[in-house]
Amino acid sequence: MEPANITRLLAALEDLDACYRAQPEKRIRVPVLNLETQIAVKEEIGQEKDLAALPLLRRALEESRRKQGAE
Repeated sequence: MEPANITRLLAALEDLDACYRAQPEKRIRVPVLNLETQIAVKEEIGQEKDLAALPLLRRALEESRRKQGAE
């Protein structure tokens, strides 16, 4: 994450009066895109940084499929 983005994020959290709570018994579920969807989105966007991430994402997808096939 870029330093400028971190600064903006911290400012937004401060505006929201956010606070850190260390409560491991409470798990927050955050929906995320699966690898196939991430790849499709980055291909669609086509920005340089997105295209640069594609080989790593594709490799991760291949390894994930290989592990699932081995089980």
